[in-house]
Amino acid sequence: MSWEKLISFITSQNLYLPRLDRFKDNLEGITAYQLVEILASHPLLKPDNPNLTVKQMEDSYRVLLQSFNKYKLEVQQNQKTTFISCWINSNHESAGLWDNYSDDGFAIKFRRVDFEKIVTQALAETSSEDNNFIGRVRHFNFNDVFDDEAIMSKVPSFFMKHIGFKYENEYRLILVRPDQRDEQLNLKLDCFNPPLFEVIASPYLTNKEFETKAIQLKEINNSIKLIESELKIWMQLRKL
Repeated sequence: MSWEKLISFITSQNLYLPRLDRFKDNLEGITAYQLVEILASHPLLKPDNPNLTVKQMEDSYRVLLQSFNKYKLEVQQNQKTTFISCWINSNHESAGLWDNYSDDGFAIKFRRVDFEKIVTQALAETSSEDNNFIGRVRHFNFNDVFDDEAIMSKVPSFFMKHIGFKYENEYRLILVRPDQRDEQLNLKLDCFNPPLFEVIASPYLTNKEFETKAIQLKEINNSIKLIESELKIWMQLRKL
């Protein structure tokens, strides 16, 4: 995350959950059934049939497009009522995730057991205890849905992603709020006194940048210490 988002998290003591349709992945929250229907009617996947007349092909295409748009709209509507906080489920840092999401930023690290306890407590203090989910993401090759639909159907839709995202090793918190119209939710967490998390600096920060941010962080909250990335000695080898 950026320095600004890190400071916002610490000073507000709120966990930020953006709405699912704000993510780049078009298929967030899609069900196995919707995948089957979309693949069966996807306009980019329909080969020409030489046995059909032009009118028959146009009529067939029109029907398929109606079906495609119907299920595409269902996915989009589900995304607009769902809010998510994404984490990496690993004991080690990921060079790929630093590169993709925060090459000059920061990461917050919880023990998973602490995070689940903190979130459970926070949700219990709200008026919306239902439709909250937390767990690991499972990955599938969506083109194989016709063979794997029975397996995929057992996985909650918001914990199923395309195999192309497997490198993220993701763990996520999901809040479904049908009546919420904002583009984000904030969940108040009780984990700052004492801090139940660590803050890790990007491996690409120079020593001077790290020292500057460590001082600034200490001035904001003296209990939170900035930690060097375990990857820094390798990422900056050429500069030594």
